[in-house]
Amino acid sequence: LSTGFEYYCTPEHKWPLVTPNGVRKVETSEIRVGDKFPTLKQSSLFDGEIGNYEDGFVVGWLYGDGWITKSSTGKNQYGFIVSKEDESFGIRERISSYLKAISGLEYKGSESSTGTECNTTHPLIDEHFTKLGVKKKA
Repeated sequence: LSTGFEYYCTPEHKWPLVTPNGVRKVETSEIRVGDKFPTLKQSSLFDGEIGNYEDGFVVGWLYGDGWITKSSTGKNQYGFIVSKEDESFGIRERISSYLKAISGLEYKGSESSTGTECNTTHPLIDEHFTKLGVKKKA
């Protein structure tokens, strides 16, 4: 971006763009030079008392490149996908360390040619995400 920030995403990722008619969402492939993204002027998104930077990162990843479903046993299941490129930036280890800190268990996930997928229904992780207000994706 003109600010020097770089974003990595999938081609189908949707972005909000500011237009004369308001904000609209477009896929990455539709973004053109000169398009404008909404910007935040404050240093935080809310004045909450819980959560930290790492909580925000992992929950953001969960909503962006993950999923929340009910397992066959009725428990909340949280799933994360990390591409090979994202793995090269340490994202897999970052999410794994976060989940381990909450549950005490190692989360390596299942590897494929495109990256790694990790799923969990661990009750301590569910409790933690519930406390943070994480809900099923809309």
